[in-house]
Amino acid sequence: MSALLITTLQVLLNLLALDNAAPATLEHPRTMTHLMAVAEAIAEAPSTYRVRLIALAYEESRFGYAYAFRGEPVKNGAGACGIYQQIPKFAEGGATTCAKLQDPREATRQAVAYLRYVERRWKARSTASMDKAICHYFSGNRCDDAEALAYAKRHTKTRKKAQRLVASR
Repeated sequence: MSALLITTLQVLLNLLALDNAAPATLEHPRTMTHLMAVAEAIAEAPSTYRVRLIALAYEESRFGYAYAFRGEPVKNGAGACGIYQQIPKFAEGGATTCAKLQDPREATRQAVAYLRYVERRWKARSTASMDKAICHYFSGNRCDDAEALAYAKRHTKTRKKAQRLVASR
């Protein structure tokens, strides 16, 4: 196991522990297998996106650990799927499915593609400008409502927490 993979897994587990996730749930073999797959997918992503992906998956689904524990697919009532809660018809122009987004590698690939789109579309060239533009992940083309702005603040707070955890390893 690489040092990057170990660090990524430790960051995921630390964030969940800070969120008061029950140790028995986190230590369950099904949950650990899922979290390992999530950590591998994030560790394989381009380095410039890793911490942002950790924050995104945490904010969207808490890495899907509770679904994995229950043996259920990661999906919400609005049709968003996978650890990054993507809507299949908007991901890759509708070329993916909810079943495909259950795979952390596919979900991460799609999330990176969308993050790149946000960077280009809203000219988010710095960390600070991306922290503001991340509201588009939540709300699409509009970020002028309180809910989208609150999402961006939560994401930024989680990104900074993840960054500190990575730096402490």
